[in-house]
Order: sequence, then structure tokens, then C-alpha cells
Amino acid sequence: MYPSNTIVPFLKRTWGKDNRVQVIYYQGGSSETKFKDNVLKLVVPSSFEFLNEKGLKAFEWVLENIEFDVVYRCTTTAYLNIDNMIDFLKNKSLKNFFCGKSHYFPHDKSLGNERIRFVSGAGCFFSKDVIQKLIENKNNYDFSLNDDIAIGKLLHKELGIPIQAGTYQDFLFGYPTLKDVNFDYFHYRFKLGNTSFKLHYPRFLEVLILISLHVKTQSTKNPKSFIKLLSVFFDLLFPIIFEIFRVLNPNLYLAIFKKVKTRLIKLLVVVIKSNQVTLILF
Repeated sequence: MYPSNTIVPFLKRTWGKDNRVQVIYYQGGSSETKFKDNVLKLVVPSSFEFLNEKGLKAFEWVLENIEFDVVYRCTTTAYLNIDNMIDFLKNKSLKNFFCGKSHYFPHDKSLGNERIRFVSGAGCFFSKDVIQKLIENKNNYDFSLNDDIAIGKLLHKELGIPIQAGTYQDFLFGYPTLKDVNFDYFHYRFKLGNTSFKLHYPRFLEVLILISLHVKTQSTKNPKSFIKLLSVFFDLLFPIIFEIFRVLNPNLYLAIFKKVKTRLIKLLVVVIKSNQVTLILF
């Protein structure tokens, strides 16, 4: 599904080709379970409402077919610095390891113990024994919740598995230049198109962020190479491309129209209420 089908080929050519890790891209919509070229196709509908089922089937397949100590599950809107990830895992006990950036659901603090602490689905570590516990207890899985919340409810709230702290750097407001990137992180999340930020960049531009982050990360390993110049060139060119497509994006003008429409309606109500005759008429 868009935008994943747009960005996966670029993931495979950037951090996804690092031979120190095995990367599996899983997707639904298949008539049979099959694994080829690092793509796992599952017999489950590909639509969003089956996200929980798809994730559980992927975990089950990994348990049955892959030798591993730990899994890092992330979205396709991610750039991973494998060097930093390996450093992060050093001296970590990979038993009962459930790790990532945590949140609470619902957000209302007054609910107290009723709230669920969970790890963001943007990126989460699971040791093998934790995945086994998840699958063994899948009959207690709450399919009414988003998958990351449902996993947190089962593993942390019901099975008592502690959540260990992890994090990532977010890029949600447009194109990140070199000065915006903290190279101490191992996970960078980029997700455009969130209209609440009123920027309205089309999501296919996420590919440019991915490529830029890859070049920037490589340039830190060899700062004297031409890659450093390429990174500077991208920081000059890509912001211009972002602004061009933002201006051309019809969603921008749809949002402006909705905002103007709301204000006009409010103004009309004020005018109607200001006069007894118009109030009675309307």
C-alpha cells in the first residue's frame, strides 16, 4: 500500500542492504505464504483493519523459520543506522527484552491504572522469548486496539514484561538538513502528510529524506569523501523541491478552503444572531 510500496525499493538499496542484519519486509494480500527476496507475503488482507493479524502472522513465521536473538520491528518510514543500533544493543541482556519509546493510552492521566503503557509501533525491540510469549498468549490479544497498544497491553500490562527505554528522532515537519540530524541515534522516523502540522507535503517526498539520511550517515564515516559534497548539494536542492510540491499539493488548498469555509460559517452565524429579523427568518 502507498506509501510503503514507493519507499521499500529504496530501503533495500540503503540501510536494508547491510549484511549484518536480516531485513524482512512483510505484507498481506497473498493467496499463500511465501518468502522471496526478503519479502514475506502473508495470507491476510492488506487493509489497515487487519494490521494486528498481519503482525502476529509475521511474528509466527519468524519464530518458525528464522534463527535470531532479537527483532527490531519498525515501519517503512524509517532510516536505521546499523552501526549505532549494534552499539545500542551491546551489553544488553537479550532475555525478556521489550524496548522502545513508550507512551500511554489513553492520554488522560486521571484514568490512572486503567491506562496502557506501550511501545511506539514506529520502532520496537523484541527478544525471541518475548515474541514466543506474545504468540503463546495470542488468544488474549485485544484486536480492538491499534497493534502497538494491543502488544503493550498483553506483554506489559497482563504478562508483566518490563519496558526498557529506547527512542528515535522524528522528522515530521519537512526536509531535515544536516544541522537537524543527531547522529547519536540509530533510528530516524520520517512521516509527511500529517495535516495537523499544516505543511501538506506529499508523502512520496519521504524517499528524498531517506536518501539524504543515508548520504549524511555515510558522510560521517568518511567526511573527506565526495559524499560530504553530495550531502551539501542535497541540502540546497531538496528543500526547494519540497516547497515546489507543497505549493502544487491540492491538499494544501483543500485545507485552506476548509479553514475559510469554517470562518465564513461562524461569521454568518454572528450576522444572523445580530438582528432579530434575520434570526427569525433563518
